[in-house]
Amino acid sequence: MSAPWISGGQVSSVLVERQLAVMLLRRAQEEQAQRAARRCARAWRVAADALGPASGATAVWAYLMRPCATECGWQPGPVSAARVGTAPAQVADGRLGPSSMALIAMPWGLQQDGLQRACVRIGAERGVRWASVCNGVSWRWYDVARPYARDHLALDLTQADADGRVWHVLWLLAQTASAPGQESDAAGRTVLLDRLTSASARHVTAAAAALRDGVADTLDDLVGRLGGSTDTHVTQIFQWLFLLFAEARSLRPLWHPVYRRSYALSPLIDERAPSRLPCGLHDSLVAISRAGRDGITSPALALPALNGPLFADGPLARWPGQALQDRDLGRLLGRLARGPVARAGRIDFEELGVEHLGTIYEHLMSPPGRGPEPGVARAPGLLRKRTGAFYTPRSLADLLVQRTLEPLVSEASADQILALRVVDPAMGSGALLAAATRYLVAAVHAARVREGRGGMLDLPLAERHELPRRVVEQCLYGVDVNPRAVHVARLSLWLLSLAPDRPLTWLDAHLRVGSSLVGITPAALLARHPGHTPRASRSDGQLTLFELTRWHHEADRTGSMLRELSAQPTETAEDARVKAMTLTRLRADRALASWRTRADLWCGAAMDVAPPGASAWRAVEDAARVQLTPAGGTSRVAHTLSERWQALADAQPCLHWSLEFPDVFDAGRGGFDAVLANPPWEMLRADLGSRADRQASRDAVGPLLRFVRRSGVYRHAGGHINSYQLFLERMLQLLRPGGRLGCLLPGSVLADHGAGALRRHLFDQASVDRLSLFDNRDAWFPIHRSMRVVSVTATAGAATTSVLIDEGEPLRVYDRAAPATPETPRVLTRDLLRQAGGVREPV
Repeated sequence: MSAPWISGGQVSSVLVERQLAVMLLRRAQEEQAQRAARRCARAWRVAADALGPASGATAVWAYLMRPCATECGWQPGPVSAARVGTAPAQVADGRLGPSSMALIAMPWGLQQDGLQRACVRIGAERGVRWASVCNGVSWRWYDVARPYARDHLALDLTQADADGRVWHVLWLLAQTASAPGQESDAAGRTVLLDRLTSASARHVTAAAAALRDGVADTLDDLVGRLGGSTDTHVTQIFQWLFLLFAEARSLRPLWHPVYRRSYALSPLIDERAPSRLPCGLHDSLVAISRAGRDGITSPALALPALNGPLFADGPLARWPGQALQDRDLGRLLGRLARGPVARAGRIDFEELGVEHLGTIYEHLMSPPGRGPEPGVARAPGLLRKRTGAFYTPRSLADLLVQRTLEPLVSEASADQILALRVVDPAMGSGALLAAATRYLVAAVHAARVREGRGGMLDLPLAERHELPRRVVEQCLYGVDVNPRAVHVARLSLWLLSLAPDRPLTWLDAHLRVGSSLVGITPAALLARHPGHTPRASRSDGQLTLFELTRWHHEADRTGSMLRELSAQPTETAEDARVKAMTLTRLRADRALASWRTRADLWCGAAMDVAPPGASAWRAVEDAARVQLTPAGGTSRVAHTLSERWQALADAQPCLHWSLEFPDVFDAGRGGFDAVLANPPWEMLRADLGSRADRQASRDAVGPLLRFVRRSGVYRHAGGHINSYQLFLERMLQLLRPGGRLGCLLPGSVLADHGAGALRRHLFDQASVDRLSLFDNRDAWFPIHRSMRVVSVTATAGAATTSVLIDEGEPLRVYDRAAPATPETPRVLTRDLLRQAGGVREPV
């Protein structure tokens, strides 16, 4: 990016540069801009010489903000003292074209990341659209109409000496221009900041759509040309995407001439213009992949090995050159970097956030196959429809994460925050885990300030890079039944936590492929057989208690080793390999493997068409406990049943939470500190469509429905079972007492007759503190716009007595000319709900 001093994600630097060039072509405006820029630069130099870390908001206002606001034509009004969070500030009104904005001066160099909501609140109280905030080294604009959005516009003033366009842009933002198709009168003129914001949103949306379709088209082409495993091709595409995102963010040394000439992917794509014949492209890509896997150590360039499954074995090296020639590879890379339809330029990967990988996830949910012609919209895949899986938009993800985690971190120390364990049992593309990463990193920095240990800028650069890695490796857990979703989630977290001199973060132990809904605990396994009847007493009555005690001993031992493994920093590729081998050895432990096999067989038996008898289950379980084979003493019937039930378990695949994460469920923790989820919403039924459709649905959902009926894990789903009902009940089981729940559910959970028992269970088992209802009219999700979404946040271990309900106003974009104030949330008591709706307590 040619303007690295523009950040925040709300305004595209490409569009800012383009608009600046257009306006400066007009002689009168060029003279105004040059004059304002010279005077602002002079004020900055005076302020930089006179002020420093000990300077307060009053000095920043007097030396820098007021002079610059005056030169830019903002007409600053009288200033008054205020507090932004706990920080002192100076606040005044200013003009922003035909409207007003709030000017907020902060102490010199004060960290602004945790103060966005407080600044927006000041703007809302003054009835303005924008809050303009300056701390002497950075100038930011926050959109008051979107108070829970994390994006903003920021100008880095420290780079103004190197690039004077910083001051030109400062002047530019408040200028007005006629909207396209309108006359140049007062009614048709808008502030360029507003226009740039809207244009940037369209620009990023178009880039994300181009990337999504480019990835899908590239995958279709690879599958059609080469055949073989689709997952192999997905891995290769993700490797290219990772490098493009990383190089755009300067996380790979693109500035180094040797790296740029020999090992960078971005210049390689730039050089492959359609009119040129690629030469040696296959070999170049193999070398790039090998450099990521093994690293480079030479006098000219030192490049750390990234390691990880993205670069393991180099799938590109296995493609035969005659099957995919350089010309074909050049077209594939061009399609990936520009989209399947010809664009004016390449996709700017720095403008895209990792949350846009969610659009890729939606398309990868479709079965592989040839797509439509370039430029034709793709229909959602059958798998995506059936699972009801859609990625979570960042605005909703940020809101849900903030409301869920704030009670856990508001008064916690930095070490206590890093000890939190947060899980998403339906993580999809990892949008909620990515939002949790950003939130927890900011929370640790805020905790360090509270403890008097300094802010982010006081940390050495290496420690700043290490903190996101610690959060990702120690605090975050995720499960999804779709392996491709886990691929995308890993990619998102790798990009958020990548450090220039470190390998990829080690996520093997915490991000798992499996069905969150199908699994059993050792206690339940020992208490009953899968036929859903009380288990017959054993002749050796102490065996059950003995086995359970032995399991807790094994869990304590394994859990402590897993905690030590996660706490070890991954500083080199060798560290990652050692951790991977240690995890493999732990998972292969004879005792743990025996428990996992028995749990799989239990779930497989519960999913079988015919419920197993007690004697048949006893024979199979006894053989699994001592790991017998037909040759070793077990009967042929028991062996046949064992193979059948194991196949049913593998088809889901089962995930037994206490067996997979003993570091969370034993050793005194008792569960996760927080559960975040946007689970699938889909009816589990097989009575719709043609005969073939009904049979396919029965084959898909039948085993899960039988498990729900027989396992005893789910007791509160009623009527036609919806997958969200099962996820909500499972989420409550995963929380420790006092843990936090945050989830997005369909609005039907609040009123449907069939969800009544589940609703009462939620209110009885957790103290629900807030319900926010959102209309889908703004197309948060690609479903019908009449559907409503509810954000639920709660604390486990205490019953609900009253709940705060709002209409989701904080996420609405108000009229730009007259920002509205959100309606006051309403408080409803459970007594009122019972009086109005009876025992099912509809809201």
